[in-house]
This record gives sequence, structure tokens and C-alpha cells, in this order.
Amino acid sequence: MASKKPHTTKTFGPIHFEDLEPHRFEDLIRQLSYDHRDWQSIEATGRGGGDDGFDIRAFERQSIQVDDGENTEEHPLEGNLWMIQCKRQKKITPSQVKSILQDIDPDNPPYGYILAASANFSKNSHDVFREELREKGVREFTIWGKAALEDLLYQPRNDRLLFAFFGLSLVTRRRSKTTQVRSAITIKNRLYKLLGGPERTLHSDVLLRDINADDYPFESNYPDFSENPRWKKRVAVGHHPQGLEVHCGKFHAFVDRIKKQWDYTELSNMIDRPEDQEEFREWSESNSLVSQLLVGEPRSRIGVFDVFGLLAYDDILLLDPEGDAEFNMPHIFMEWSDRQSPYRGIIQNLTVGMGLIDIDDDWDRIEYFQKSMPDQKRVSENPSTDQLSLNSKTLEKLFGYKEGYDTLYFPKDSRMDLHLGSVHRLEPEDGNDDPRFIRVTFTDIVSFGEYIEHQNNPRKAKSAAHVQLGREPQEGERILVAEIEGAYPREWE
Repeated sequence: MASKKPHTTKTFGPIHFEDLEPHRFEDLIRQLSYDHRDWQSIEATGRGGGDDGFDIRAFERQSIQVDDGENTEEHPLEGNLWMIQCKRQKKITPSQVKSILQDIDPDNPPYGYILAASANFSKNSHDVFREELREKGVREFTIWGKAALEDLLYQPRNDRLLFAFFGLSLVTRRRSKTTQVRSAITIKNRLYKLLGGPERTLHSDVLLRDINADDYPFESNYPDFSENPRWKKRVAVGHHPQGLEVHCGKFHAFVDRIKKQWDYTELSNMIDRPEDQEEFREWSESNSLVSQLLVGEPRSRIGVFDVFGLLAYDDILLLDPEGDAEFNMPHIFMEWSDRQSPYRGIIQNLTVGMGLIDIDDDWDRIEYFQKSMPDQKRVSENPSTDQLSLNSKTLEKLFGYKEGYDTLYFPKDSRMDLHLGSVHRLEPEDGNDDPRFIRVTFTDIVSFGEYIEHQNNPRKAKSAAHVQLGREPQEGERILVAEIEGAYPREWE
């Protein structure tokens, strides 16, 4: 079960043309117009006043060839006249378009006309613009609205104008992105050499450190360190295309695959193993207390909820391969201040045994676990005086800790004193081994087929049942099963 990571689109916001002073807006349009035609001259008529209503006047380059009988030369002439009108307005309606175009003399119209404005033009505005200019005899014309101006500014050849007028640069942004990607690739390759490549399953201790934690390694200097740690030991487990995966949580879980219900508890994190001996004893005791909340459930309902954090390569600022005397392992430096943790994303897995449980929308998380830590550990029973009836091959497998021999199978009418928590002594037949004690963790009369279906290794379980019963049970046959664990005299003496 993997968490979904939100994706954001990184882009520039709208360009704020309204921040430009009117004459600066005219300067911008004049600069953008240089590539529109092969101009002989462009004049900023709006800045000097007396412009007859036009901000910019431009003449296209044009020449004629003069032949004096000996040489042929080109002589420049004033080419087609273009008039460029600039309007730094947020909105221009069709009637305002018509009003702007009244400055054109229909008896002496320019060859070309450009209306440049910081507004978005509607279809009606475009239609009015086209009809009016055709009636006035203008041969070529175009509108540069806000969207068109942004398109022009985002072209590579105009990046200098984008920077000069608005302080933005796509070229600089691309260079910055290139530097960021190059740094991430360097970090990735260093981690490959240090921990192992992408094809390997990793199991390497690393220390995650906030680069701003100046008081490392003195935890007492941070009163809130337990809730907000500035460094944390973790285990790197593998590489993701975007970064390094580290194991940051392992919790007891309950799973009912028939009812599609599940839950997990954060009362104890099984991977936060302390280095200090006293703290280790407390941590171990906590894990033991939490695990007994699942006592009485069959193994098919006892799961593990794993949480993996993704350390993005481009978030890693520094690598210290050697570590130090306090934490003799690689140190990974990042900045935690924004997220209060170093992880770019989280991956979550729910498993029973070695099998991954696919939790979808049909599953319900229920409140199976209590909210507080159990007060005390369960007291073990004394071993039963009744001898379990087990054949020699079963005893041999049990003493050899063979796979599949964590469950005992009996006919459903067996009259054995098997109950939750009962302890039984097993005597080796050859006398070469010490007695072994087992404790019942679950017992019930079940349908053999349904029970086997949910085992970690159904083939091994079927083989163990065959050995113990002396025959192959039928799929629908009901039998007595007793799941067991090792028990030790110190637990009841």
C-alpha cells in the first residue's frame, strides 16, 4: 500500500505589465517590435509629444537599383509605414478598440498597424479591429494582447528583455535547474558507491541530520528533541528513481482479509532500537507488551505496517561517508525546517508474513488496538502434565525448527488440553536433545482448506499436516489446529 504523492507544477505566474510606467511599457513594445520586420528605422514618437496619436512609427527597409551605365547600386528609400499603438490597460472593450482606431486618417492610412496592450482581447474586439482597419485601407495589422506579449517574452531571443523589464530570466532558471540536476546526480552516484547500486537490496545504517542543528550531538540542548529530533538513525533499504528509501517505521498490525478490516498501532516502533542498554530494555519491554495485544489471533491476522521515507537526491545537501565517534555510519545532511522531517514522500506497506496486503477503498480501518500501553505483561502458565501425542517424525521436525512446524494438526475430536496460553513439554525420542517447551498462541477447529489458504507457505503447511495426521486432509475437512511458539522455564519459574 503506497501513499499518493501530490504533484505541483512549477511555472512562472502572469507577467505584471501594469507594474511598468506607461513610457516603459512603450519602450518594451518598441524593443519587441525590432524582430517583427526588417526595419529601416523605428521612432519612439510617443515620448516627445505631438505624435498624432501614435506611440511608435516604423519604416520597413526598401531599396531601388540605380544603373548609371557602368555600375548598379542600391539606394535606400522610405519603405512601408507602420504605426504601433501602446495601451497599458487591464481591459479594452470592442467600443474602446473602435475609439483607439479613430486616430487613423482614412485618407492617408499607414501600410501596417500594431495595437499592443496589456489586456486580453475578446473575439468581438478582434472582429471590430479587423473590420475598422480594412475600412480605413490598412494593408497589414495585428494585435499583441497580454497572452501574445508573454509568448514573445518567453522566447529565448527575448530573454534579455524579460530580465531587463521584469527581473526574470528563463536562461538563468534553466542554468539553475541544470546545476540542481547535476548536484542530484552526483549525490546519487556517491550513494551508489557508498551503500550499493539500484539493483541491490540495501540494509545500511545511516544518520539523517538537519544541517541547521548546530548543537549536534547534544540532544539535551533541544528541549523538544523527542518530538522534533534534529538527527535520527535509520536504515537505508533501497534506491527509488527520485531518491534513497529509508525504513522509518515498523508497527504491529491487525489484518482480517475476509472482512477486509485492518488497524495498526504506533505504541511501539520496532525499528527505533536504542543504543543505550537501559533504554534498549525499556524499548524491548514495550514491544513485548504491544505484541501481546494480538495474542489469541491466528498468524494470518497478525501483520506488520512498514513506513518508508523517501530522501530525494536533490534535497540532500552533503554526505559524510565516515560519520564520527558518536555515530559511526554515513551521515546525510538535509534541511528539515520546512517539513519538520527530511522526507519528500512516504511509502507504506502492510504485510502478513511475506505477503503484501493490497489495501484499497473496499477495506476499512477499525479501532482494533487500545490507545494506551498495556499495564503489565501476561504471566506464563506452568507446563501441562499431559503429554502431547505426536509421532516421531513430527517431534524430529519440531526439534529441528523446520519450516511449517509452527502449527500442530489433530483430528477435530482429539481430547487434548490445548487452549490459549497452555505450555507443553516435548521430550526428544533419541535423548540427545534437552526437552523443549511450546506455548499455544491460537487454537480452533477450522476448515482445513480455508486455513491453509491464508498461510505464508501453503505447500509447507500441507506437508506438515500430512506428516502429523498420517494422511492428506480433505479441503473441506474440519480439523483441530494449534499455532505454537517457543516457551522457556524462566517465564514461569
